[in-house]
Amino acid sequence: MINPKKVLAEFKGKEVKLILLGLAILAGPAVGAVGLPAAFLTGPLLVAATFAITNRPLIRFPLFVYRLAQSVIGVMLSFNITVRSLQTIAGNWVPVVALVLAMLVLTTMIGMGLRRFANLEPGTALLGTLPGGAAEMIAMSDSLGADVRLVTVMQYGRLLATISVVGHLANAPRGVVRMDCIRPFFLAT
Repeated sequence: MINPKKVLAEFKGKEVKLILLGLAILAGPAVGAVGLPAAFLTGPLLVAATFAITNRPLIRFPLFVYRLAQSVIGVMLSFNITVRSLQTIAGNWVPVVALVLAMLVLTTMIGMGLRRFANLEPGTALLGTLPGGAAEMIAMSDSLGADVRLVTVMQYGRLLATISVVGHLANAPRGVVRMDCIRPFFLAT
């Protein structure tokens, strides 16, 4: 059996980055073939997570690559904003604000529970559970002295779970949310 630690140990920094990028690009179509939603997000995420647990030196890309990737994601997300969607939010601002506040309170309570019962540092517990951009939470964890790897696992675990559940809920008939629609992606038919 191939040991990824030994294989990666033979390569140097630039070579490992190229391997990571190549596998991440190939992972999108592969994960799509399996049926996971958001395959081109999930596939590279799983590849990078695999690299992260191989105990090799941390792979750091230049800051401009990181900012370029965030910019591309920001632009792509902004294409979903329409006048109609903003009008819908404005017309329903009370439930939208209530939802945001409820999520903030609940995730803060979960973070406090993790701090107490899992013996996590306060910053790690809160940044790992708060909703928001995972990349931003991870960047803040680094600057606030929280455990970056644990925050990363918590944020991307939440993201993968959300992608899996929402993918199945989106297939439910309009106006009807059935519990049998919520099942792990690997059990989907």
